Amino acid sequence: MILQVQDGQYMVDAVADEYGDDWPEPEDSLTTGEEHWAYVFTGTSWGPVTIYTQNLPQPPDEIEPGWEIVVERDIIARQGGLTVENLYQSSATGGLRVRPGLARLRVHARGRAEARANKGLEEPIESHLLQIWPTDAPQPPGMLIGPDEYGRNYR
Repeated sequence: MILQVQDGQYMVDAVADEYGDDWPEPEDSLTTGEEHWAYVFTGTSWGPVTIYTQNLPQPPDEIEPGWEIVVERDIIARQGGLTVENLYQSSATGGLRVRPGLARLRVHARGRAEARANKGLEEPIESHLLQIWPTDAPQPPGMLIGPDEYGRNYR
């Protein structure tokens, strides 16, 4: 899917209507969030980003080469579905399905620094892959690859 991001971010949301008052500090330069939602930071300030989604029964065995940063975090999907949406127009799309309960979200990104250097994008430069699978035990957030150039220099 192509998502029109706004203010350099988009949201992965469990549609819980439960948002804390504080904005958690991003620990990995790619995501922040609470138990029912995550914001993903993009190099594209306002414009298109290509987002791929994969619903998996278990963690993937490998990380596909070519991603510049890859992070994981837990998310609770009470009803089993999560939306991917921009900030202000509420153009939510489905795409992430998992059994209700605790899940692990892996976020991959490439092209963030290049997208940041190019303003007024009409075609996507930046790509993301969102993978999700069910899990039974909470785990701390983790960075598997990175940080990327954008994370080192701009976040």
